[in-house]
Amino acid sequence: RPVAWLERRKVGRVSSVLLVVTVAFLVIGGLGYVVGNQVVGLANNLGNYQDEIKKKVISLRGTGSDVGRTFEKLSHDLRNASQTPSTVPATTQSATQPSSPASDDSGVFESAAEDISTDPTRTAAREIVNGPPTMAKSVPGTTPANPLYTVAQSQPESPVQTLMTYLAVVAGPLGTAGIVVVLVVFMLLEREALRDRFIAVISRGNYTTTTRAINDAGERISRYLLAQSIVNGSYGLVIGLGLFLIGAVFGRDAQDNYVPFPSFVLWGLLCAVLRFIPYVGPAVSSLFPIALALAVYPGFSVAVAVFTLFIVVELLSNNVMEPWLYGASTGLSTVAILLAAVFWTWLWGSVGLLVATPLTVCIAVVGKYVPQLHFMYVLLGDEDALPPAVSFYQRLLAGDCADATRIVGRVAEADGAAAAADNVYLPALRMARRDRAEQALSAEDETRIFDDTLAIARPVDTERQAAAKTAAAVAAADASAAEPNTSLPLVLACPAHHRGDEVTLHLLADVLRPLAVRTTVMSTRALPVEVETTIEREKPLFLIIGIMPPGGLPQTRYLCRRIHKRFPDLTIVVGFWGRVKNFDRLLVGLRRAGASYVHTSVEQARGQIIAMLPKPPVVEPAADSVVTPS
Repeated sequence: RPVAWLERRKVGRVSSVLLVVTVAFLVIGGLGYVVGNQVVGLANNLGNYQDEIKKKVISLRGTGSDVGRTFEKLSHDLRNASQTPSTVPATTQSATQPSSPASDDSGVFESAAEDISTDPTRTAAREIVNGPPTMAKSVPGTTPANPLYTVAQSQPESPVQTLMTYLAVVAGPLGTAGIVVVLVVFMLLEREALRDRFIAVISRGNYTTTTRAINDAGERISRYLLAQSIVNGSYGLVIGLGLFLIGAVFGRDAQDNYVPFPSFVLWGLLCAVLRFIPYVGPAVSSLFPIALALAVYPGFSVAVAVFTLFIVVELLSNNVMEPWLYGASTGLSTVAILLAAVFWTWLWGSVGLLVATPLTVCIAVVGKYVPQLHFMYVLLGDEDALPPAVSFYQRLLAGDCADATRIVGRVAEADGAAAAADNVYLPALRMARRDRAEQALSAEDETRIFDDTLAIARPVDTERQAAAKTAAAVAAADASAAEPNTSLPLVLACPAHHRGDEVTLHLLADVLRPLAVRTTVMSTRALPVEVETTIEREKPLFLIIGIMPPGGLPQTRYLCRRIHKRFPDLTIVVGFWGRVKNFDRLLVGLRRAGASYVHTSVEQARGQIIAMLPKPPVVEPAADSVVTPS
């Protein structure tokens, strides 16, 4: 990106690459110089920390021995308390008496030692095993006194040999660094050519998909590395500054002299670098400052403060910085990142742990754009594996209404109640009707799914319903104050033939609740005569007939003809809640039967109802009276 930015600013390709590479390696070299100085300073002061380490080890060991003696005494008392004096045999006391130090065994050992020291054969055997008391150096041209022992004298190395030894140590890292620099320079110079060759090899003529996949993977990895660099750099900066402040506040030795925290810059850089290794890096980087705090400062207050600093910064970084910066930078689920870290670490060790996330991102992107590998994207991606409607229906089948409520709640919060009805409730009800028609679902399970859907749908938007009730009450009060015999407009909803139709109309009524209308949903058992009687008595603004396929069209056409013949001025809206292969044919058939409008979604029906509501009268402002001067 920096090279491309410089090229857009009319800087040449070679100049841009050399400038970026030079700056990058200067920064790396500067950090290496600072780290080297910190390491040298820390190594020179390690000898001063031995006394404090010994004190803490002795104190901990003393505490451990006291605890051990306490438990041992307690167990001994419990054993003595469990035994009575009458049950202890007399021979036990004599057997447990301590033996005299001047026993026959010591005399046997002393006589054996004297025999070994005076026996010349045993003395020779002891010299063979343990070596003679003194070993004479072998001199060229002479035969050593004991042929079993020869001492080889090493010749001192020449200056050339010493130089070659140091060069062998340094040549490896320098050669690797040189190869890295050359590769970086030439890859930046030929990046378009490398990209074209890569596309030509793997695309097989499908250049559009390949280009999109490469761009997607590059953008995801770039965002991830940029966000991780910001997070880790901030993490290391805060840790280094925190260690400095801890040393300034709590850093006192036994004589109450100020002792700054040793090499706090080194630990900040180390934390920033090691945090690029997922999960393991932060834990490893925290061990060194905590151990150093125990070694340098008396007591445990500084170590506790350092431990608290790491815990607080890690929590803030994981719960504030990373969600804010990362977002959907990788497109991987948390479980996929954990499994990828385990797999690549097992395969390549620490290097695999470092590159686990970028490699897994590439695999997920390939699965997104290659149909044969789509299962990899489903397994590794952070997107929902199932659509919300399918997940909702599956939770209802499993009887998990709590999780089903969470699913539809997310959709309703993001897109609204009408979108939740169209994208979650109605598809789930259609799947239930289809499974029932195919005998894959029993009648009892279908009834249970309908009841659970109604129980979940009605309290989804409690605040909005409360506000709607308040608005309806206020509107009704205003209307009754103006005309006591009038009320809110009535919307009469009638199902076509099935319980599923009735459930969909209840969903529509919940969506219409914020509007200043009354919605009455009739039962599936209501006969056409009862529908006509209700229309004649209530005088609704319009009638809505709901259909949940499969089936229902013949009943809907019959009801439309009958009601339109008796009430020709009544507006009839048909809600066909399903997929239609030929909508024009459906519309013509229902219009001939007497329907005024046909809608296939709750959102469309809601918009039609809003358009048909009577508009409030517009009150013209009174003209100001003109006062003429006398």
